[in-house]
Amino acid sequence: MAYWEIFDRRQRLRRLSEFVTSENSHLARDHRIELARQLIARVAALHAADAAHLDLGGHSIWLESPSTVKLSHLMAAKFPQVESLGERRYQFLASAKLPEDVLGGENIPKRRDVFLVAAAVHWLLMGVQPARDSGEDMPFEWDPSIDADGKFASLHRWLERCLSLDPNDRFADAQLALDAFNSATADRPNSAEVIRGLERFRETYRSQRQLFSAFPEIKMLKESDRVDIWKSEDAEGLPVLVKLWKRAAWGDQTREGPRILDFLSNAHEMQLSPLMDVQRSKVHTGSATLWPSSSAGLTAAY
Repeated sequence: MAYWEIFDRRQRLRRLSEFVTSENSHLARDHRIELARQLIARVAALHAADAAHLDLGGHSIWLESPSTVKLSHLMAAKFPQVESLGERRYQFLASAKLPEDVLGGENIPKRRDVFLVAAAVHWLLMGVQPARDSGEDMPFEWDPSIDADGKFASLHRWLERCLSLDPNDRFADAQLALDAFNSATADRPNSAEVIRGLERFRETYRSQRQLFSAFPEIKMLKESDRVDIWKSEDAEGLPVLVKLWKRAAWGDQTREGPRILDFLSNAHEMQLSPLMDVQRSKVHTGSATLWPSSSAGLTAAY
């Protein structure tokens, strides 16, 4: 308590409590996730040395976009073979009430850190701290309704486990929490899977010429830089509506590829559905056969 160290900090670093207020609203989802990943990694490095911070919160976590994270306030930390504040550390500069403080139970330093870092991640991602059942003296609890639009749905189970009221249900340390976080936020499908998936839909018609031959124009309904729509007939003489979406309509394949693949996959499932199921869906999307007709566009035949 008698010793303090003064040091210069980077001018753009902001405490978590300040960062959320001043910058969080401008950060895209992926940037928030990356900052959260770096925060968990910082705590994992402490745990790898058999240390625990024990005072993680809005005052002790410093952030700078896009991916810089620093930790301060190590007064309450637990280090191996170093004398410390002992049990009193849990009440010293406490950043949040933990369930074991309120409900009783074993104080396991690394599992306490997992709870505190999850609360900080929640604050960073959602813009607010986790909910409390009642009153400021109650511990944080995970409430999925905070993410009503599902923006961070892949992390709901991670947050639920880390913020568990029972310490034994949490990850044993921050490294395990980091591994689970990385798995939950991994982009799927990846770029190679997207390319293979899109190529699979090009097997029927590999060019616009083949498409026009299979569905000759009977009546053009719309022609623009984004989409051409015309009436035609299939091989059995049944009327179809053909839509050719041009590249301007579906953007950069590198960025939009997963969305396009998801659209094509859903439409293909509709095509294979029983007739009654397709008719029920018709109000929203129509029954469709879709494929990338060439590098220039996507096609749907209704």
